[in-house]
Amino acid sequence: MDQYCIDRGTLLDNPSVRTLEAPERHSVHCLVDVGRCRNSAFWLLGAKAAGSRDHSRLFALDATGHDAIVDLAREVGSRSAGCSTCTGQGTLRSGFQATVAGRLTNGVLQTAAVAKSTVSCASLLASLPSEEAAPPPPSPPPPSPPPPGCTPSTDTRYECMVRPAAAPSGFTLHWRVVDGTASATSSANSSELGPSKLVAANSYVAMLATATASVGWIGVGFAPSHGQMLGGDAVIGWLGASVAPALYSLTSYSVGGIQPLNGELTASSIAMVDGVVQMAFTRPLASSQLSRHLSEAPAGGEGGNVPLSAEGTTNLLFAIGPQALLSYHGSNKGFTRIVLGGGTASSAGLTERQRAKVAHGILMLLSWAFFLPAGVLIALNMRHRRPLWLHLHMGCNLAGLVLALTGLILVLDRLQPLGGSFASDEEVAHGVLGLLAMGAGLVQPINGFLRPHKKEHGPQTRGRRLWEVAHRVTGWLAILTATANVHLGIDILAQQEQIALPHAQRDYYIGFGFSVVSLLSLVVIARCVPPSHPPTDDAVATPTTVSSTMEMGTKEVPSC
Repeated sequence: MDQYCIDRGTLLDNPSVRTLEAPERHSVHCLVDVGRCRNSAFWLLGAKAAGSRDHSRLFALDATGHDAIVDLAREVGSRSAGCSTCTGQGTLRSGFQATVAGRLTNGVLQTAAVAKSTVSCASLLASLPSEEAAPPPPSPPPPSPPPPGCTPSTDTRYECMVRPAAAPSGFTLHWRVVDGTASATSSANSSELGPSKLVAANSYVAMLATATASVGWIGVGFAPSHGQMLGGDAVIGWLGASVAPALYSLTSYSVGGIQPLNGELTASSIAMVDGVVQMAFTRPLASSQLSRHLSEAPAGGEGGNVPLSAEGTTNLLFAIGPQALLSYHGSNKGFTRIVLGGGTASSAGLTERQRAKVAHGILMLLSWAFFLPAGVLIALNMRHRRPLWLHLHMGCNLAGLVLALTGLILVLDRLQPLGGSFASDEEVAHGVLGLLAMGAGLVQPINGFLRPHKKEHGPQTRGRRLWEVAHRVTGWLAILTATANVHLGIDILAQQEQIALPHAQRDYYIGFGFSVVSLLSLVVIARCVPPSHPPTDDAVATPTTVSSTMEMGTKEVPSC
């Protein structure tokens, strides 16, 4: 069964049928003709458990198995039944099955052979060439002292450990770095956790994650930048699962974006030991030059293997889920930085990219939620103080536009325009709305400079009246569009940086509320400022009121 139909819950070619309940009704056409199905991962399904409506997912096929399944399905599928890419030799319409032989590694079947379902497993295995006996593993290396600055692990099989502050369920990570001349040994006790598989001639890190959870899943992620989930990968394991913990790419914030990854993960296991969940695994180490080169690439939505280096800083993510199935972790998450070779956890500061996002948001908040609205409110409530109102109006607008333009230049220089290649619809909308609001805002000072002359007495010209309407409407549209876009931007920031900036939305609404209170105070102050004396031809004072000639007419402004 393809991953796409599994994720959607029902068969794409038969939406009334639940995918895992009746996979035999899945057509060969959907499996090999439809790109969304054919290009997703393929899974081998197991029999329905007692009392369950659904078949279970056993393990995913590797790329070799995936391509072999496509070729075999096209051979046995029926062209007359709608399979356009089938060879025409077969008659099968739906319910494709196959016999697959391979070696299971971290939940992924490394395929050795694929045959029709009429071929038995024994026959298929017998047709494979016999493997030479593997040489016995070398003797284990002597234990080495922990690196300088390392917090010694409380588990004697590891060197270092980190227990981040306020980590959920007492999450703790232990690790040990093994250089290229050493190797890990196979444990005589298969239930023992830890570095238990030979890693050939490469440096690697053995890790053990622990938490005081009783059910659910545990995940240890590796991010391309600090606190950035997208573009990273994670080792995830489930208690009671029939497959070992495996490596997954983190391509989106939804469960559907957690996809199996053919990474170099070995010796993975998960078990409950004395009421503590223990998940162990090993990963190879890249050279510090390769790790540094790859880490400089901007983080995006395309997940992949994040290189780990003993010398460089490792951006660590961790999360714990309360259910036996992969589900949203909620607040049971966290992040930290560690140095695998030195063991010292470094400061959890923001990356340059994250600081650019924060600066962009602050600049746009100050501009569109305070200075530019302040300029409009001054024009509406302070015309009885001419020319002071005009100077303040122009000053606030100028300050707001400078801040907004600075924020725009910053985002174009430091971040990818319109969100980059893997932008979501929300990111594209944010970029488009921002450019539209910025364009309308920049038109306003030009519009003001080219305004028709205002007559001192009598009715205004038609051109002046039209200009007043256009100037006012354009200004309000720019402010309202930008304010809504600032709200959208903070929602995107909170989603993208929910680990590095967990309080982004709260801080934004505090700032926005302060801005609203400040603007309301400005209105009160502006209306209570005494009128200019002697009155100008735009304002005629009376003992109780001040007549203020507005751009759209005349209204009485009460004095305080």
